[in-house]
Amino acid sequence: KNDFAGPRETLSVTCKIRVFPEIDKTVRYAQMLEKAGCQLLTVHGRTKEQKGPLSGAASWEHIKAVRKAVAIPVFANGNIQCLQDVERCLRDTGVQGVMSAEGNLHNPALFEGRSPAVWELAEEYLDIVREHPCPLSYVRAHLFKLWHHTLQVHQELREELAKVKTLEGIAAVSQELKLRCQEEISRQEGAKPTGDLPFHWICQPYIRPGPREGSKEKAGARSKRALEEEEGGTEVLSKNKQKKQLRNPHKTFDPSLKPKYAKCDQCGNPKMCVQPVPRLLQEASLQRDCRLPRSRIAF
Repeated sequence: KNDFAGPRETLSVTCKIRVFPEIDKTVRYAQMLEKAGCQLLTVHGRTKEQKGPLSGAASWEHIKAVRKAVAIPVFANGNIQCLQDVERCLRDTGVQGVMSAEGNLHNPALFEGRSPAVWELAEEYLDIVREHPCPLSYVRAHLFKLWHHTLQVHQELREELAKVKTLEGIAAVSQELKLRCQEEISRQEGAKPTGDLPFHWICQPYIRPGPREGSKEKAGARSKRALEEEEGGTEVLSKNKQKKQLRNPHKTFDPSLKPKYAKCDQCGNPKMCVQPVPRLLQEASLQRDCRLPRSRIAF
């Protein structure tokens, strides 16, 4: 039972962490969370530095050690790209559950053990969005994941998907991708996939390139944000800013409308408070070299 809940209520607390390079330090951290009241812990087997092109493989050894050291349920996260990975992770680590992020975004049927045609899941997703609307940037981001491999083939539609401004426009790009894939299937009937990956129109994992490969990939293709801004200018907002605008529809992110504050000559912080400050507080502040974080005192 959590102390913050009411006398007749219980509050379940779950946590998700990344690992430290050292297994024993990761275990101590997990035990600290358990002692603090965590009732279910998800462990992402990568360190905080392992992101983007530096992500690399997740350490199931860290997850296994945490599972053995705590009494609460543990979920594993990392290296899950197909249903066989789920089964292997459960067996090798002993965890009670598995979480998948990027693998599930590229193939939402991962936990069903299927790899359907991309358009099948794209159309199902768009139907859900029509019933339960959400910001357009969320829809675009999901379709970029689903169509990732096909968009490497049809780069002009990648740019179109980044620039389109309506849900029906996004659906039209997805439909065009479907038609092009079906045309390619009819031309290649009986053909076998080349290389290690299946045909690009099948939902499949995305293997992140290493640092060198990633820099080459970025050099050849502009980012989604760059394509959006090229078309929409300052009207395109990040997901975080869109959330803030949903909470406060009158909020603006126009830099020209942002209030300007004079800076304090002593500490460089903005002079945001225009009320007179008591003499004793002024003297105390000066004795501490005006280092009053968050107080924003103006003399």
